[in-house]
Amino acid sequence: MNYLKNLEEKILERFEQETKLRKELERKALLLIEERTSFLHNEIKKEMKNRNESFENFHKIIESDIPKIQENLREEQNEMIDYDRNIITKINEESQQLVEYVMNEKKARDETEQALLEMLKAMISSIKTQLENEKKQRYLSIF
Repeated sequence: MNYLKNLEEKILERFEQETKLRKELERKALLLIEERTSFLHNEIKKEMKNRNESFENFHKIIESDIPKIQENLREEQNEMIDYDRNIITKINEESQQLVEYVMNEKKARDETEQALLEMLKAMISSIKTQLENEKKQRYLSIF
């Protein structure tokens, strides 16, 4: 019986360790997502600031220069907008991939934990049955 209690305590201790490890990995993954998102957000801000500064300089030139410069400015502005859209698309895709990765990892861990739990329950049940049979045999051998 002490063996079963020790085994059960070790199993529970292992589950607690696995749970702590899973939570820590989830926390790290979320932290990584937040860091990357923050980095990309800052990059977008820098790009937007640079774009705005460029736009202001070009606006001054346009007011004093020929219409050809205006056309060049419009083309560059469209390119910047496309570039910003591409960055936003990449951010969204990468964020979605990271979220999917975290969710898949969590699902896999949950499934593994459930399988281990079922296996341990079956083992414990089998050991209990064996112990009961052994007790019956000893009892019968005494009488």
